[in-house]
Amino acid sequence: MPLSLLLTQQFAVLTDGVRKLSRWESLTDTFALVARRLRSAFLVQWFGTALPVAGLDLAVVIGNLDELQARWAMVTRGRRDDGGFPGPNLT
Repeated sequence: MPLSLLLTQQFAVLTDGVRKLSRWESLTDTFALVARRLRSAFLVQWFGTALPVAGLDLAVVIGNLDELQARWAMVTRGRRDDGGFPGPNLT
């Protein structure tokens, strides 16, 4: 079998795989949009409807982050290691 035919067959498999992946890429973009909307819906339920909007996302800023981190450190002091869990996250 000539080398060019062998390479053509191998690249055909690769090209077919890339074509199939492109369909999944658009699906993952849709899932990401749904996740952003769900996160925004959660924040509206949590904080109310008066939140400012930045594009498709809600603009939420925690004004007392230092105090919250200090309180979290006090609450979790003496707990065993939980496997790298970074702590609470509203999103």
